[in-house]
Amino acid sequence: MRVCPEYRDRRMISERTKAGLQAARERGGTLGGPKVAELNAARRQAAVSRTEAIAPTLIELAGLSARAAAVELNDRRIPTPTGAPWSAKTVIGARARL
Repeated sequence: MRVCPEYRDRRMISERTKAGLQAARERGGTLGGPKVAELNAARRQAAVSRTEAIAPTLIELAGLSARAAAVELNDRRIPTPTGAPWSAKTVIGARARL
């Protein structure tokens, strides 16, 4: 019985991958990516903390549209976390976190 060359190649790749993972385990290496859920939770908490710090200003600007509030925040030189200018979208996100 003939074996398809593609199948043989896939099987060899699979075997090498499994052997490499086993060798990494035996060396005590960490397998897998970062804990995304924990990273996202930390980022969310940091965003809430930053929003709470500027909450009085956001409350003061609550009567303005998101675009007008972004202009005002930029005029007051209140920084965003990334250092980028405020936009309507970032104002909406900050308001949602309050």
